[in-house]
Amino acid sequence: MIPELVPDEQLQGPSAYTLPPSMRQVMQAEAERTAPERFLASRFLPHGAELLPGSLTWIVARTGVGKSFYIAELACDFAANGCRVLIFSSEMSGAQYARRLATRAPGVSVTALRENRHTWADAARELDYLERVHLAEHVRDHAAILERCLDFTAATTAEGLEPVICLDYLQGFAGATYEDVSAASRLALDIAHNPAYGHRAPFVIGAVQANTRGESAAGPVTLTASKGSGNVEQDGALIIGLSDLERPADDETPKTGKPSRPWQERHLERLGNAGHSLIAPCGYGIHARLLEVLKDRNGEAGALLLLWADFRNGRYLPAQSGASERE
Repeated sequence: MIPELVPDEQLQGPSAYTLPPSMRQVMQAEAERTAPERFLASRFLPHGAELLPGSLTWIVARTGVGKSFYIAELACDFAANGCRVLIFSSEMSGAQYARRLATRAPGVSVTALRENRHTWADAARELDYLERVHLAEHVRDHAAILERCLDFTAATTAEGLEPVICLDYLQGFAGATYEDVSAASRLALDIAHNPAYGHRAPFVIGAVQANTRGESAAGPVTLTASKGSGNVEQDGALIIGLSDLERPADDETPKTGKPSRPWQERHLERLGNAGHSLIAPCGYGIHARLLEVLKDRNGEAGALLLLWADFRNGRYLPAQSGASERE
């Protein structure tokens, strides 16, 4: 026999309980919102990959591939499009980060910054959008990070701007153990999901080192690498792998004993290009990097984007325009 349900208002004493909103109520509330759905896209993200507010995006890569460079590139692109960005870094000071970002100005290089102090003024004048990029250096306390994110989001939304939070602290902050990485990942999730934001949650992006135990230390980053890095795979709504296209895989011979094509060819053909035609121009400090959507709860995984990495000047360039920008 099914017991008769008692309306919430009739429940008394310690047994009183109010049900959370039903999914129908959530749908009705969304239908009544006047503001359009918020999302962020970038020319430095694979086609179709979008950042949603209140969700966590992870950039997963192996050591030395260029995670911090990529986070800085995304931060600048979002700021140039009217967002305000807060970067947490455990590796660089404000002056070091400024040197990395200043090379985005026309004619400004790392060498010029070292040799001519006036170049700094030129970069500051050209890159006015850097007024919307902020760096929080060496903040390691969980409560302090959450408080700063809340204050930053409130101040930014009060200006009518979109808040973006970039977490470039995971290795230095969390250490190498699985438990520490998991704790840091859950902190990132708390930053994204803090209910105190209300309807103006920030866009949160983090960089994490891929765990290569149990798989090849070369070749493309896979979702397996993120699953081995704490709770990164579980907590992230969007996971993007950043791979070194010039590094050969050390497991190119499958179990059949027959040699397989290099993994670069297999991936580049999915971009509509055969063989190594896209990475042939690399040289003079320019390196090829591949972005791949490994997981997307709000879309489809598998999208690719090829980037040129100019590590001499701390820049990433989309491959389709890389040649002209390098000349």
